[in-house]
Amino acid sequence: MEEALKEGVQIHKILVSDKLADTNSGNEILKKVNNGGYSVFALPHKLFEEVSDTQNPQGILAVLGIKNYSIEEVWDEKNFFIILDSIQDPETWEQ
Repeated sequence: MEEALKEGVQIHKILVSDKLADTNSGNEILKKVNNGGYSVFALPHKLFEEVSDTQNPQGILAVLGIKNYSIEEVWDEKNFFIILDSIQDPETWEQ
């Protein structure tokens, strides 16, 4: 969420677990979000867990706009790229 705020990504809606709202770090994030005037919806933690598609949700979800880049904007022969797909919830990876 903080990265989206830093990068200026379009934020449509934000869902927050009531557990996150009760923590210091959660309060800091919510201050930044509220200062931006975004639509924020607080959910009971149990419902938040059902809405989230991760096994260990962090307590905040957002509906974001997709930032599109052309290959020319990001390609540079000096750059090294790794393309990852479906990365989520690393705590559940088998070793």
